[in-house]
Amino acid sequence: MPVVPPLGTERYLSYHELAEYMRSVEAAAPHLVRLYSIGTSPEGRALLLAEVTNRGSGEGPEKPAIWLDGNLHASELVGSMACLEVLYQLAAGHGRDEFVTHLLDTRAFYIAPRLAVDGAEYCLNTQDVVRSGVRLDPFEEDRPGLTPADINSDGRILQMRVEDPLGEWRPSRRDSRLLVPRGPGDRQGPFYRVFREGYFDHEHLRVGPRRQGVEFDRNFPHQFEPGAGAGPYPLSEPETRCVAEFVRHHPNLCVALSCHTGGGLVQHPQTDQMAERDQELYDAMGRQVSELTGFPVQGAPPGQGGRLDQWLYHDRGILAFRSRLWSIARAAGLESTQPSRTEVDNYTLLRWLDRELPGQGFTPWTAWEHPQLGRVEVGGWHLLTTWVNPPPGLYLREEIQKHVRVAMLLASALPRLGASRLREETVGWSERRKAPRGSGPQPEPPATPGESPVPLRKVTLELENQGYLSTSVTQRMSEIGQRCPVQVVLELPEGAEVMLGRVRHELDGLSGTGSVHHQANVDVVWFSGGEERPRETLEWLIRGGGDLRVVARCERAGQIKLLSRMASVEPPALPVPPPAPPVRPPAPPPRSSRPVIAEVPLPGFGPVPVAVPAVARFGEHPPLPASPPASTATSPPTPPRPAPPPAAEPVAPANSGRVLGTPPSKVGSALRPAASSEVQPPTTSQDSGGFELQPLSVTRETPSRPPLGSRPPATSVQRPAEPPHSSQPPAPEAPEAPPAASKIPTPLLLRRLREKNK
Repeated sequence: MPVVPPLGTERYLSYHELAEYMRSVEAAAPHLVRLYSIGTSPEGRALLLAEVTNRGSGEGPEKPAIWLDGNLHASELVGSMACLEVLYQLAAGHGRDEFVTHLLDTRAFYIAPRLAVDGAEYCLNTQDVVRSGVRLDPFEEDRPGLTPADINSDGRILQMRVEDPLGEWRPSRRDSRLLVPRGPGDRQGPFYRVFREGYFDHEHLRVGPRRQGVEFDRNFPHQFEPGAGAGPYPLSEPETRCVAEFVRHHPNLCVALSCHTGGGLVQHPQTDQMAERDQELYDAMGRQVSELTGFPVQGAPPGQGGRLDQWLYHDRGILAFRSRLWSIARAAGLESTQPSRTEVDNYTLLRWLDRELPGQGFTPWTAWEHPQLGRVEVGGWHLLTTWVNPPPGLYLREEIQKHVRVAMLLASALPRLGASRLREETVGWSERRKAPRGSGPQPEPPATPGESPVPLRKVTLELENQGYLSTSVTQRMSEIGQRCPVQVVLELPEGAEVMLGRVRHELDGLSGTGSVHHQANVDVVWFSGGEERPRETLEWLIRGGGDLRVVARCERAGQIKLLSRMASVEPPALPVPPPAPPVRPPAPPPRSSRPVIAEVPLPGFGPVPVAVPAVARFGEHPPLPASPPASTATSPPTPPRPAPPPAAEPVAPANSGRVLGTPPSKVGSALRPAASSEVQPPTTSQDSGGFELQPLSVTRETPSRPPLGSRPPATSVQRPAEPPHSSQPPAPEAPEAPPAASKIPTPLLLRRLREKNK
């Protein structure tokens, strides 16, 4: 990529050189610089304008912008050089300087280096001084006068002095080159009459007003006063009309800075007809400019209508300044910068030029034969490059750097719309779907089974003005009836809808970080808070997924586009509950082919389960093990089942079915429970294994005699088996129940029980 060429300050550039330099900068940084032609001069020269911004972060009309112009007066060539220096530093500093990069990423610069293109070209070719244009003023066409010309062909239009006894000037006694006013007591000459170098249109040597050079800075509409130099009507000149049209079609312009010369100061419009808040704004900005450049900041003198800065402020509400860069008196160390200087002041300036610019600031008087005046002397001051503009080289470089600092400061103060936070959170889920579009109310279609839920999102946006100035920039905007609202628009994806909030919001405006300082009598010692609103919060409730785009626009604060991705993690799928079972009658108890084991309570210890084996013939397989007790007293017969494999004969536990201390049962006999429960053999079923399988059924009957340690029941009632001993201990209030742990020997205890039962 080509390198941005630096701007040389060894000489002032002609129109062709200026255009070539701007094209070279555009070629070196095409992503930053774009050239336009906003009009054409009467002599056919294009009015070039450079738009400088980082188009990767947005186009120029989408950002707040600053207007920079120069050479509105044709002879003030330093203005074009200062604008070109701003162009160079912006194009070369992006990506290298953090401050410049931030400015171009968030703001736009519109730079018109030379507006009086025809007049500036005339000044450069002739070294003459004209105000703006070179067209003949229609108010002065019929009046003869002096036509400036280079009579000695030295390339400069200077001065010529003619010796005359009635002359108004005499040579200074300090330096003969210097002419001073003739006093009332001056009788000894020589005395001279002084004219601009050129020819007369009348033999009577009448000078008259200059017929060429309409002043562009008096041709704008605000307080226009027709007359000599102002033009026949407002915007009568093509150059001023092109500027006005460009400003009207670019509402993003917030601040303007025109570069002029003479005085070494910064001016702004008159404050006598200005709102109080704007007066404080100009004062606050002026203090910062003075601290940065050392220039005093003051209002324009009264009585000047048609100025560009006044029209920009009063008619467009733009914060307008003009810098007047060069002051030869201040450069020479003089305190007085007024046009009326003393002989000593002029002598000091002449000596300074001889020391700093030998041979460049003053041309000695040289005799020449004039066709109308006869013998004359041509010479004098080099006005264009000493008094009006700084001399090329070091002084020119220093002056244009001051203008660059002022331009960067004003650009950094522009309002800038931003978003401090865009937050979204899921507040719920909806199974409803959006109704189809159509005329009239329509029922919402039912949800499809298995359809994914729709998120309900709360979107919070915090808009803020991150610039120094407010979004309306000046209070003058409201006075002239122009609004500068902040508009917020939601762009919803397909299928999403806004449940709470508005799709379009319009805010009155946002204050800037410096708005609180633009008030009268603001001091941090007594300050207790202001009413400024630099931030505004907007909220929406949106149903649906997809990408939500939020676009916020303000004509003077720029435009931002925010993207909120609404598609997030779906909630975990909830388990689908099974359908309710049909009502059916209760199922019958399960049938079991295994014998039921009776639970016989032990005397004094509660009921315990007793295993009762089935009766089998000798030589046959033993019966199957007992099954859990049935829920009823008698189990119904079961169909025959295949014989199980042979198993060892079960051995009853040692203490199973007998009372503590009683002798064991005989070998080979069936175990009998100690309680009075009998095992009733039910209907016998023949097994395929060759033996009879006898399922058992337990029938509880009232014993003829109550068990040991228990009360006899009142009546004999058939009841289900009692719970085991561990879960239902014997009632402690039974008087005949022995203690759980008795110290009486077992045989003696049995003997006493027998005697008691007799």
